[in-house]
Amino acid sequence: MQLSKLFHRSNLLPFLVIILMGGGIILNLCECFGTSQAQASPQHKQETVQVESSTVDTGGVELHVSAPAIVSVGDLVEVNADKSLASSFSWKVSGVKDGNYRVVDQGRRLLLAADSAGTITINVAGALEGSVALHSLTIQVGKSSPPVNKHATLADKVQLAINDCGLIQHGDQRNALADAFRSVAVMIDSKALTDTSAIIKATKSMTKEALLPDEEKWQPVVALLEGFVADTAKAGKLKTMEDHANLWREIAKSI
Repeated sequence: MQLSKLFHRSNLLPFLVIILMGGGIILNLCECFGTSQAQASPQHKQETVQVESSTVDTGGVELHVSAPAIVSVGDLVEVNADKSLASSFSWKVSGVKDGNYRVVDQGRRLLLAADSAGTITINVAGALEGSVALHSLTIQVGKSSPPVNKHATLADKVQLAINDCGLIQHGDQRNALADAFRSVAVMIDSKALTDTSAIIKATKSMTKEALLPDEEKWQPVVALLEGFVADTAKAGKLKTMEDHANLWREIAKSI
């Protein structure tokens, strides 16, 4: 799918390609910002986890980038840096054909068509008054899948994310991830963990250990769980330590 067929604005700014240091989105349970629905391709709508990550430079430049963690082949994807504090931007994209992405809105947004399964790596630089900040993120592209029913269970969504990320054969890590959440629930029950920050710290540490050496591959699944925790908290169902323990057990069972 060529984006040139979708966009006919003659004033689109040409993108600037620069070589930047690589890196990945750091997804962890400390940053439970929730989820939002992203518009997919006309063929289907896929429920995605929208993740926002940031880089702040000592010179005053702030890059705040929002993008979906998982998409399907054929999806139109938006990477948004509109909340950033910078006067100019430059982008480098790999994993997508050259004709399948455009930089718009004076460099603040990147639009791309996910043309094949795999990983898209995006590097963005923001400049302000002589200072430059660099930021890198990855988006996992799975094979085109049927839509997830909005009433699907967490287990259904986890399974879809695992399928899309090609993690079917990683059963040992899947079991270890579930065990990590169960262990944290036990620690909450025994009062070894008595506040939210301690729960998050323990969960982050144990899940990271469970997923090594493939932590990056599991990031979209972790982002999905992160969003589920955030949605539960927003619904007012995560107020007590008992609530946390019960939710962590539910997550473990869904994995």
